[in-house]
Amino acid sequence: MSHEEFVGWAGLGSGIIGILLTVAGLFSQSLALGLIGLALLVIAAVGFFALYHQQRRLRDAESKVDELQRDWVKPHITLLDISTEVRFHDKDTHRANQVEIRKAHVNYPGITEFWFRGIDADGETENLFIDDRVPDDRRTLAGPIEVGKRFPQELQRDKPFTIKLSFDMIDAFQGKSEYLIHQARSLSGSMRVKVHFHPEKPYTSARVYVHPSHQRERPLDEEREVTVTRSNDGSELEYVVSSPEPGADYRLEWNW
Repeated sequence: MSHEEFVGWAGLGSGIIGILLTVAGLFSQSLALGLIGLALLVIAAVGFFALYHQQRRLRDAESKVDELQRDWVKPHITLLDISTEVRFHDKDTHRANQVEIRKAHVNYPGITEFWFRGIDADGETENLFIDDRVPDDRRTLAGPIEVGKRFPQELQRDKPFTIKLSFDMIDAFQGKSEYLIHQARSLSGSMRVKVHFHPEKPYTSARVYVHPSHQRERPLDEEREVTVTRSNDGSELEYVVSSPEPGADYRLEWNW
């Protein structure tokens, strides 16, 4: 038992005795009993204050621990929204351009760079830019490309910022049916994907699938889980997931 707890419980006992002595003093008209009772009531008040103070310190400490635990599991950067557009420039789908805009905020001080990872296509990848400039760093790890941007000053914690990635894909969509995959890692907001097809090669049908972590892939319910917008002439296709599943992959599949 801590010192504060001892004082608190002693005060509680003293308070009870003090109340009894005070009442006895009033009935017996004994000044001595009344004064002793009042003194014990003062001791009780001090004990209650000590006990309250200790409980408050415990609650503050528990709250601080909970806050530290929440911060510990946070990623360095949380993505608030992702918007991606792909545009086909010719009827043979030789060249397609992808522009991805991410809105994010940092969770820790000292962050001075941002990385786009997992850039991959069946064909070649050209003209990779971040915010319309050549990336400050580029890596290729067993296929996928990673590109990074360094900021002149560290990003402010919890202050949103926007960053753009753009690149060309060469001969990446040559099949009778094709697809785009986007990952919803560390994403807390919505994900939007829009495809602009060439007028001479529109899509004929499309479906959106989700592949949650450690689960089987399944089609998304277009009435509850995803909003799909299709143009009547097959020239544009867009889907929006308002609350993506963390760690899941989303695949837009279409037929020409």
